Amino acid sequence: KLREALTRAFLDVQSVNPMLKTSLVGVPWIELLASDGVLEVKIERLPGLDEDERLAELISVATRKDWEAFEVVDFWREPGGVYSVFILEDVASDKRLDVTSVISSAVPFKIALQKGLIVDFEKSPGLGLFGKSGAGKTTTLLAFLAQFLAGGSQVYLVDGKNELQALSSVLQRASGVSDVLSMLGYVVAQMEQREDFLGKEGARQQRLGLKASEVGLTPLVVAIDELGALVASAQAKEKAELIALLTQIALKGRSSGVILVVASQFASVDTIPNAVRSQLSTKILLGGAPAELVRMVFPTASPGARSARQFEGFVYVDGQLGREPGRYQVPSLGKLENVSKWGGFVTYYDTERALV
Repeated sequence: KLREALTRAFLDVQSVNPMLKTSLVGVPWIELLASDGVLEVKIERLPGLDEDERLAELISVATRKDWEAFEVVDFWREPGGVYSVFILEDVASDKRLDVTSVISSAVPFKIALQKGLIVDFEKSPGLGLFGKSGAGKTTTLLAFLAQFLAGGSQVYLVDGKNELQALSSVLQRASGVSDVLSMLGYVVAQMEQREDFLGKEGARQQRLGLKASEVGLTPLVVAIDELGALVASAQAKEKAELIALLTQIALKGRSSGVILVVASQFASVDTIPNAVRSQLSTKILLGGAPAELVRMVFPTASPGARSARQFEGFVYVDGQLGREPGRYQVPSLGKLENVSKWGGFVTYYDTERALV
């Protein structure tokens, strides 16, 4: 139906276009891709229909009746100049997640990023959260941690700026570099213990590739708030050890149910090594970010108006949201802004008992 509406809009323009020196009217080739409130429209560029701004206006006209919630938010020309691509998003619907509404239904390994978008961390093992100070990173991180805790996960928090001391009552927290290294070393030891357990259980069942959830292991979550601040405060030897531990967790964690969540203002290799960043299957960018940060967070995304536009956030989930990042809204914590309310849903998990 949308393809027909677009074709009619293009025909109307072509038939009265004085630039055309022929009575023949060409219809451009159109490809549509839809996923989770995002439409991607790929259009062949023809004489008289080769200005992207004009094409964006025609798409807006064609979608005004039956798709009024959608707007063109980005567009670019593909290499070779034969096709132009337009991204339309549902900008009218409220996608903001009220975390209190999902706490009671939280399950291991799965969390809601926003309305209509749930990530299974057994399939997408890592999450990167980026943006400048004040963009909403800490609020978003807390929304995710609350869900992990409600689902029975063990959560180890690296508090890079020592601002989340209130969470010490509901999870394991470390702030100073030496304490962080000790915590991450303990996590790696737990990860190796899980790997050994999974290997033995696989041999007993004569199965390869057992998942942590299949043998009763709930997630072990390593969350790092402001990794850049931690890296900047570490000495050279400490930084090398920190990077080595994070790399082990990032590369080997998935098979044993260990999830890595990294929040940082920066995404450069000086802060997050490529070996770690490549394992972050889910990426969220908050705030009006400069083009360089957009490129670092979404290296495979097509360049366009996105880099210059003010926005609340963009999200990309590998294999789940199509080829381009989608619009993101910072969650609402509601009453969970008061950490004393977290005690009602936090469950404690005995790793040693699970591995006996």
